[in-house]
Amino acid sequence: MTVVTNEQRVNTITKYYAEYRIKQTLSIWKSEERWAFLDKVKIEETTFNAYKTKPVLINSWKTHYIEPNVANNFNLLTSQRQIEWLEGYGNSDELFLRTKNNPDTILSFNKYSDEPELISKIKNYSNNSKEEIIFFERYGSKNEEWFQIFKHNPSKIVFELGLYNDRIIKVFNSFRYEMLIGNNQIAYNVLTENSFIMSWPNKAWKKPGGILSFDFNTSGLKSMDYNVKNLGKKWVDDTFEIWEPQINKVEAKWTFDTEYPDGVSKGYLEYTNKFEETYNKMEALKSTSFYQLMRAKGFNVIEDINDFNYDFEIIVVLKRN
Repeated sequence: MTVVTNEQRVNTITKYYAEYRIKQTLSIWKSEERWAFLDKVKIEETTFNAYKTKPVLINSWKTHYIEPNVANNFNLLTSQRQIEWLEGYGNSDELFLRTKNNPDTILSFNKYSDEPELISKIKNYSNNSKEEIIFFERYGSKNEEWFQIFKHNPSKIVFELGLYNDRIIKVFNSFRYEMLIGNNQIAYNVLTENSFIMSWPNKAWKKPGGILSFDFNTSGLKSMDYNVKNLGKKWVDDTFEIWEPQINKVEAKWTFDTEYPDGVSKGYLEYTNKFEETYNKMEALKSTSFYQLMRAKGFNVIEDINDFNYDFEIIVVLKRN
């Protein structure tokens, strides 16, 4: 039997135990867990009313409290901020697992919640809670650069929402990169300790009719001493892993840009070098790295070679045999 002598604890347990459903939940907890909760919530009326209205949040509170990867950051939140977190994200096993794998998400949520205009933008322009969690993952609590950008211009947040349904982090050649997966596009960014590198908008698109198109350029990363050998191929593999059943054709568009090595895309250089040697479009296309890679994935039928604007761009389309 536990004898409570602290007046504040007496008042808190009396208040919460007066609610039958709350009492039933707390009474089966371990003593340390129960008092950790009661000491946190105290007798603050807004907090009490939230748990009274939604008793399920109490078990969500315990789930966060007893998980070692999450507990420290969760306990840094005020009792009211804990409720805001639990109401938004605490009752989803999927979101809890994401938080467990990246507990800084809680601190990022807390940081943005301290700025009413920022958290309002996030809540109002996101499609769902998962999208918000992905935002907090990407723009972590230590990503001060982007936080100041958003703080200076909150409207920029709008352009970071509504695009992606999932975020996957992978490791390649000793560095990490993210895959931001939307309905019709996947964006790839190499990650730093607290942020990400936007050296080029590396993306894959799924166009109507199941046409897959890529735009990968890793030269900027290479100039920063990243070992990017075969990184483009890895991103192609990742893209097929997500979308392969939906893909009927693959498309490549090769052109000029000052950000490309030598100012021109690799495919354009490979194609034109071979074409100027053979004057054979088919042979020129088959000599490219793109064709070799796509052939290995079963796309070895040349449907179209559009080099009408040869001096500016070349567009090719392959389909399955």
